Amino acid sequence: MALIKITPEELESLAGQFSQSSEESQQMVSRLGSGIAGVQQNWAGVSATKFFGEYQEWSKTMTGYVQLLQQISTELKQQAQKFREVDARG
Repeated sequence: MALIKITPEELESLAGQFSQSSEESQQMVSRLGSGIAGVQQNWAGVSATKFFGEYQEWSKTMTGYVQLLQQISTELKQQAQKFREVDARG
């Protein structure tokens, strides 16, 4: 049997950090998106088209990062709950 030296509370605390980081990252992505939208109104041409096309892909990557942080938070919370259930069974 594995020896677990971490408490459910520690896992939940770490989950909270990931969740908070996800929220902060989402806010940053939104702010950056607003900045890009402002620039887009005043920039035209081949280089603008290329940049904004690439930005769409970068935006997907940033959104994926935000989602990944939230998924990690959720998984940590689930593991904390499993630890509690095992402890309750003795």
